[in-house]
Amino acid sequence: MLEGIHSIYCHIDMDAFFVSAELRERPDLRGKPVVVGGGVGDRLGVVASASYEARKYGVCSGMPIFKAKTLCPSLIVLRPHHRDYERLSAKVMEVMKTISPDVYPLSIDEALIDLKGVMKIWKSPLRAAHEVITRVKNELDLPCSAGISRFPKIAKFCAKIAKPHGIVWAIERHENSFLEGYSIDSIPYFGDATRRFFYSNKVFRVGELIEKFPVLWLKFLLSNPVFNRYPKSISSEVTLDRNTMDRNEVIGVLKRLCEKVGKEMRGYGFATKEISVKVRYSDFRDFSANLTKQYLIFDDEIIKKALFLFKQADFLPLSIRLVGMRLSNFVKEESLFLFPSPEGYNKKCNLFKAVDFLRDKYGDSSIRFC
Repeated sequence: MLEGIHSIYCHIDMDAFFVSAELRERPDLRGKPVVVGGGVGDRLGVVASASYEARKYGVCSGMPIFKAKTLCPSLIVLRPHHRDYERLSAKVMEVMKTISPDVYPLSIDEALIDLKGVMKIWKSPLRAAHEVITRVKNELDLPCSAGISRFPKIAKFCAKIAKPHGIVWAIERHENSFLEGYSIDSIPYFGDATRRFFYSNKVFRVGELIEKFPVLWLKFLLSNPVFNRYPKSISSEVTLDRNTMDRNEVIGVLKRLCEKVGKEMRGYGFATKEISVKVRYSDFRDFSANLTKQYLIFDDEIIKKALFLFKQADFLPLSIRLVGMRLSNFVKEESLFLFPSPEGYNKKCNLFKAVDFLRDKYGDSSIRFC
């Protein structure tokens, strides 16, 4: 069934991207256990990215900094510079486009390259992948790894096991035999619910999955994350510098999150039909509230609804540790008619296009809604 598929994809995954970006400016730290992350004030925060030297001690992304320092007392913690990472990511994508014009960014540090149209140039996908990681290293001083396969999701898995700074190729028509010994936990795109289903059916390795659920496996192989590159939801949350009883302080943070998420949503040309707000108290209990059928586009509208939901979610007399918000259930912006006259809608669209442009140029804090 799969013999007639002749696609060839190369998945590029940057190696410890945030740390690698910082080490360009701090070469004296190469070879040392380094993480990017941390909080402000009395919050140590969490690890956003860990060098491979730090990972030898068990340090990993998402781990609290205090725990990482317990595992590795000599750990060096660097503050993140996210705008620099975004600029570097754009440069990495441009380098990839010198190999093939068909480059599909998947995140700030990952992209999928369709090599089918340039195979006459590169002759071998291995040569093309090697050229990518060599050019990214030579031109930007950033290491990355590559995975090659007919199937995008398998290419991602190959890039994962190729780390650091390597290449793995799942040879055509040998994918199943190559993967059968790997655990289900190591395969990307399987969520917690899917894994629980596999475990309940005594499926722990890929070979068992292929044997017991061949149709599900074929569906997994043939699906392409690029075709669903628009997000189903956009969210952001912040762990506060300290637990606080000051609701006005939390509301200020929530407004900033609304502006950030609203800007990202408008960048896709979306409006949202659903908004939710989450509160986490100092005792680590989470509460949330949501509204549907809202049809929101602009920051002032999003903030108004978010503040309403915050009052619903925040009903305990406890200090707050974290606040977050999420937009989902998107529709295309042009499909809505939100104002009595198109003129009023167009004026507001033009206003927020200017606002988003200025924030891109001068930073998110350059314009605020009170």
